[in-house]
Amino acid sequence: MSDAPFAEMLVPADSKDASALAARKRLQAVLDTLNPAAGVLDDGDGTGRHANRRNKQGAAKSAGSSDE
Repeated sequence: MSDAPFAEMLVPADSKDASALAARKRLQAVLDTLNPAAGVLDDGDGTGRHANRRNKQGAAKSAGSSDE
């Protein structure tokens, strides 16, 4: 791992290297905390292309209504 992050050396799963075992444990601990099913839900049209546009239009409407 001396060339990290410039070279990613593959480490076999059955490696006995102490640093590799420790890194695998740290990685697994982080992966165990992730829950992709409870991620951020997007109520958009499915393409994900129009969220910023809707936010800008909503902000413009709310700013315009306060002037009246």
